[in-house]
Amino acid sequence: GVSRDYAEALKWYLKSAEQGYDSAEDGLGDLYYFGLGVPQDNIKALGWYRRAAEHGNAYSQFSLGCMYDEGEGVSRDYEEARKWYLKSAEQGNSDAENRVGDLYYEGLGVPQDDREAAKWYRRSAEHGNSGAQCSLGYQLEKGQGVTQDYGEALKWHLKAAEQGESGAEYRIGLMYRDGTGVPQNWSEAAKWFMKSSEHGCTCADADIGWLYLNGLGVRQDNRKA
Repeated sequence: GVSRDYAEALKWYLKSAEQGYDSAEDGLGDLYYFGLGVPQDNIKALGWYRRAAEHGNAYSQFSLGCMYDEGEGVSRDYEEARKWYLKSAEQGNSDAENRVGDLYYEGLGVPQDDREAAKWYRRSAEHGNSGAQCSLGYQLEKGQGVTQDYGEALKWHLKAAEQGESGAEYRIGLMYRDGTGVPQNWSEAAKWFMKSSEHGCTCADADIGWLYLNGLGVRQDNRKA
């Protein structure tokens, strides 16, 4: 191997990009977007991502969509974001599929549509995207755009949890706490809330405190409550 050298990477990416290689154009976009070996520059990142995206690079199509989505280096434009997400999704990019689901779920640039959101979340979830697995699980819990099915909801939450998705771990904790689709089990609830908290979900902390305060699933301990 060789030591990491962003300046050298820039030199070779430029040589390759001059010949129209989309992976090099995408790499240049990353260097400028993250400020790796060059000053961080959203405008230059956008330009390179656009070149790569127009050459069919799925990663740059997604990145370009994100920049329109967030208004980075360009005016925020959800319709333009969706256009590029869809191009990336057509190539099986699960992050893009998940984000299309988000746009429909939140009604950003499109009419709010739970069914369409669920369709895209399912596509992304089946491609292994943990965020989409969690979102699909939530919709199945609530019957949003799909038939309510707690067993299916738990299945998708567990798949997401296997990848350390803290939101899914929290939802599983709630299901065990409330006995939703599973027998109520305080110990299981505590286990999943703690996993969720360890992975950064602050919403689980209050539930853990309440369990300690009441000695449910854990040994009662006012200091930890």
